[in-house]
Amino acid sequence: MSTHDDPPGPVVVGVDGSDSALLAVRLGVQEAAARHLPLHLVHAFIWPLMNVNTGPSESGPATGGLRHDAERALADAAAAAAAVDPAVAVTAELITGAPAPVLMHAAKDASLLVIGDRGLGGFTGLLVGSVAVHCTQHGRTPVLVARGTEHPGGPVVVGVDLALDSTNAIEAAFGEARLRKAELLAVHTWTRHSGHGHEPVPGAVHRDDAHHGAVQGGEPHHGAVVHDDSDHVGGVQVGAIRPGAPPTEPTGAALLRQDRATAVVAEREGRSLAGALAAVRERHPDVTVREHLVRGRPARVLVELSEQAQLVVVGGRGCGGFTGLVMGSVSHQVLHHARCPVLIAPRPAA
Repeated sequence: MSTHDDPPGPVVVGVDGSDSALLAVRLGVQEAAARHLPLHLVHAFIWPLMNVNTGPSESGPATGGLRHDAERALADAAAAAAAVDPAVAVTAELITGAPAPVLMHAAKDASLLVIGDRGLGGFTGLLVGSVAVHCTQHGRTPVLVARGTEHPGGPVVVGVDLALDSTNAIEAAFGEARLRKAELLAVHTWTRHSGHGHEPVPGAVHRDDAHHGAVQGGEPHHGAVVHDDSDHVGGVQVGAIRPGAPPTEPTGAALLRQDRATAVVAEREGRSLAGALAAVRERHPDVTVREHLVRGRPARVLVELSEQAQLVVVGGRGCGGFTGLVMGSVSHQVLHHARCPVLIAPRPAA
C-alpha cells in the first residue's frame, strides 16, 4: 500500500477468465477513473508450479494450451476495461505463482485491490478458500470484493468498531462517499454479548444529523421502541411499544424502564460513534453523514443495509460491535450475503 509521501499506486484487479472477475474489472475501472489512476490486471498462472504442460498439445491447435487461455483471459479483461472507460490506462501481467502470494505482491504498492467473489482457474474458491482471507488478513492494501449490485443513489455503509481503531475503515468510507458523491451511513451495533461493556437492553436506535431521537427497531418483530413524545432521555425519545407486540413483552413501568435503559445506552454509544467520526468528518466537510446505532447482530445489520447501498465498508479485523471481521463469521457472512460490493480496509499497523 502506498504511503502518504509516495504517489498513489494503481488499482490492481485479479483476473481469471470468470464472469465474477469481469465484474471486478468493470468495478476496478470505475474506481481507477474516479481516482485518476491506472488499472493493472493480474493473472496468477499456477500451472508451471505443478509441472503441467502449458503450451498447445501435439494434436491441438497452435493457439491452444493453458498459457494461451490465461493470456486470452487478460486480453478479454483489458477489452472489458476499455469498453467501460477508454481513458483509463490499462496494463496486464501474467505472473507464475499461487493466487494469494501473487496478488499480495502485485498489490503491495497499490491503492486498491479488486477481486471477484467467485473464481475459476487462478482464483478458484476465492471466498470459501483462503485467498480473500489471506489478502485481507496479511495485506496492507484495501480489498474490494465485487459482488451483488451497486445501487445508484444508495449510501456508502461503513461498519464502525468502537472497541478497536476503525480509522482506516472510516477514512476509506469517507473517501468512497466523496468519490461517489454519496451519503455515508456510519453503523455501530451492540448485543447483550457485546465486548464493548453493554448491559442487555431491548430495542434499537436510529439516529441521524437531521433527526436526533428518531427510533427504529433492530429486532422489529416484537417490542421495538418507536416514536413517542411522552418522554425523552438524553435527547432520545422513548416510552412506546409497537402495536401488536405479544402479551409476554414488558408493559407499563417495566417497559418504560427498559426504554430508558435503551435510550441511555444509545446516547452513550452515539457520543462514542460521533467521537470516532469527528476527525475524519472534519477533513471531509462535503460528505453528508448519518449515524446509525442498532442493537442487533452486525453481519445481519450490514447485509440488510447492503440491499440499498452502493458499497459496504468494514475493517480488516474487529471486535465489540463487529467481532472477528476477518477470521470470524461476520466477514464471511457479509462477503457471502451482501447485496453490493464490499470493501475491506486493513487495520492500522500496530
